[in-house]
Amino acid sequence: MDTDVRVALTHYSPSRDTLEGERPEIHAFLGSIALAEAVDEGHSTVAIHGHAHVGSLAGSTPGGTPVRNVAMPLLGRAYAVFEIDDGHLIG
Repeated sequence: MDTDVRVALTHYSPSRDTLEGERPEIHAFLGSIALAEAVDEGHSTVAIHGHAHVGSLAGSTPGGTPVRNVAMPLLGRAYAVFEIDDGHLIG
């Protein structure tokens, strides 16, 4: 698609950064570097995922795409709002 903004929405994490806080022995069940490759190759503006309930809120893929973990137990609320300006995630 030819769009100004591309959002990669996944259940599993494409970044080890957002798994920080989870037990290391379960990281393989919470995410995959293969997702990061797809996010980066697709030129995503941001990647958003859940599933890592005790992970970290923010990270990035190896290619530098911002990643946000929106798991409800981590956020402490039912949703999050993200602002994208000029094709870049703000905050």
